[in-house]
Amino acid sequence: MVLFGALLQLSMSKLNPDWFSYQLIYESKGAWLSDQGRDPVFLILTAYLAKLFGPQGYEASRIFLAFYFLLFVALLSSGCIFKLNRTKGAYVFLMVALVYLGFTRFTIQIREGLAMTPVVLSLALVLKQSYSQEQSFSEKSGDTHTLGLLRMGGAWFLLIVAGLIHDGTLPMLFILLAAVWVTRKKKMGNCKPLPPCAQPWRLGLIWVVSFFLAGLGIAQLHFGGSLEKIGTEIAGDRLVEVKALSVLQLGLWGLYGGACWLVFREVRASVKQRQIVGIFASFLQILSGPAIAATYVSIVLALILAITPLIVTGYVRLLDMFLALALLCLAVTGRRRWPMLLVGIFLIADQVRSIADSISIYYGVNLL
Repeated sequence: MVLFGALLQLSMSKLNPDWFSYQLIYESKGAWLSDQGRDPVFLILTAYLAKLFGPQGYEASRIFLAFYFLLFVALLSSGCIFKLNRTKGAYVFLMVALVYLGFTRFTIQIREGLAMTPVVLSLALVLKQSYSQEQSFSEKSGDTHTLGLLRMGGAWFLLIVAGLIHDGTLPMLFILLAAVWVTRKKKMGNCKPLPPCAQPWRLGLIWVVSFFLAGLGIAQLHFGGSLEKIGTEIAGDRLVEVKALSVLQLGLWGLYGGACWLVFREVRASVKQRQIVGIFASFLQILSGPAIAATYVSIVLALILAITPLIVTGYVRLLDMFLALALLCLAVTGRRRWPMLLVGIFLIADQVRSIADSISIYYGVNLL
């Protein structure tokens, strides 16, 4: 709590890379988001804050949001959202996972940060329901069918709300949909019931579809297509000069590849040891496998093909979101081996580097 309080205090600065962007949204009733019809729930919240604090109350609204994020961190770290598996090293890894989740999202990219809070609440409901299904399968006391429907209905609703706050979180909705589809249901009747888990052939098909869509997206961006036109319309005049791929970039993304593989390996081990079960296990398998791998490959191909950095940045933010959620899920379910701690520290360090670069570019202040 002290650490996040300090981060939130530092974010109340004009050196915050997105400070003036959100001020423009606040003071001009939505700016480009309103013109493009994007993120309506966030615009409703902004309009409410503008009415509450006045047209010149942008700083007060940021303080209000900072307290909201601080409360969310308190609930998450205390076990009120997820029931924490308090094994050895629980809080060390949880702290690293939480810092990575909120380091930029709760301080700079607040629209994404606000959207991530219902995403996390949704995953907590899915996890609870998956454990309840496992208890029913093992003939222990499980929750009622109605309660299960309410949990999953709540999870879907929260993911839809998240997508309406920030459209960058919509992939989580599709990943949960895929997880429900790949998860084997228990057989009824005279047949022996099977535990709910991912069916291999369906999971394999998700891998194929993910890489096909990733390749199609990069081809559209490189050769010119509808996706390139959409990206250009969103970016507007913010498109920047493409620079040659450097050795340092190759080294950085080589390390990212190693981090992605380690996360996938830990999730696979958790599934084999039944630390995670049911739809939640399928969700985490898809998130750490096809979703992260396809996004990572897209970034590498975009760099090689010299696609504009602004588009690459969108892919990078998507990868960061996937990795942050995967690390958080591993932290709360008890998978806390030291490689995951190193992965979290590496990812936080790269976020610090990225923020320092942004401040240097926008304000000419060299922090490194």
